[in-house]
Amino acid sequence: MPTQEKHRESVRDLTRVVHEKSLFGDIPFSDAKFDRAFDKTLTEAEQHLGLTVSLGNRVLGCCYCSIGDYFIGEGARIASVNTICVDQGAANGLLGGKVALRLTKGIEVWARSRRSTHILYHVTSGIKIRQADEFFRKIGMKQIGGSYGVRLF
Repeated sequence: MPTQEKHRESVRDLTRVVHEKSLFGDIPFSDAKFDRAFDKTLTEAEQHLGLTVSLGNRVLGCCYCSIGDYFIGEGARIASVNTICVDQGAANGLLGGKVALRLTKGIEVWARSRRSTHILYHVTSGIKIRQADEFFRKIGMKQIGGSYGVRLF
């Protein structure tokens, strides 16, 4: 379901936990930046998507993505998925896969409705890379390169 104001704190908590376990966990989590991104999903839904997957009142997964033109080409619209967060308690089992699948399907529906030509998933967290690769390949996605990073400080 698209994010709603009532999801803000649950999504913030889930996003914070995933952020802290990621390669970028040494970077202080910014509530102000989170709120700006969350607000865009509410007020600029044509360009920014936030989805949640819940079980009862518990948010088990969320995502954030945006859409724009391809930077050096004409006639292409790219949906860029910045994050998919799955509750760590659910991530290790079948439920985690179902949450991730529901999010990716929702992203695809949203991207198609905005005439996106491509979807790019930025898998840069450093968390369970092998499992992420297996998941994306199982649902028909192709690896188009690799993401590499180094912490400088």
